[in-house]
Amino acid sequence: MTTAKLTSPDSYFEDFSPGQRMRHVRGKTIGENETVILAHLTMNTAQGHFNAHNMAVSKFGRRITYGGVTASIVVGLASEDTSENALADVALDKLRLKTPVVEGDTLYSATEVLSCSSSDRPDAGLVTFKHYGFNQRDELVCEVERTVLIRNRPATA
Repeated sequence: MTTAKLTSPDSYFEDFSPGQRMRHVRGKTIGENETVILAHLTMNTAQGHFNAHNMAVSKFGRRITYGGVTASIVVGLASEDTSENALADVALDKLRLKTPVVEGDTLYSATEVLSCSSSDRPDAGLVTFKHYGFNQRDELVCEVERTVLIRNRPATA
């Protein structure tokens, strides 16, 4: 995938086309907030997120980050290039967690445009993205499809 954004700075519906790919420039390093606190706030009390003693002897060697947090970060890292003029998230589907994320990992995001279609609104269209999350070793950590209602480019006067 190419680096940097391929869309205009405003990212209107017309700026996207099926097959378009982009690798987003921002990254996020995972810390205790993402691994423990966010899992706790969502009431996910799985031992893999909380019990450092237990996880030290597991195949992971330490606590793992809750998959919902991983997906949220990946989508968030893509949002600057894909959601500038979003009116609504319509669907989040086909989440696949591929490699565990642990404290100290840095996540990056890439996106492929799967489809663009009209909506029931005259001022916006639907874009379906497939977001990919990678860690600092370029290992795929997650995939998720997301459909967004995005404003059309305003007519020039």
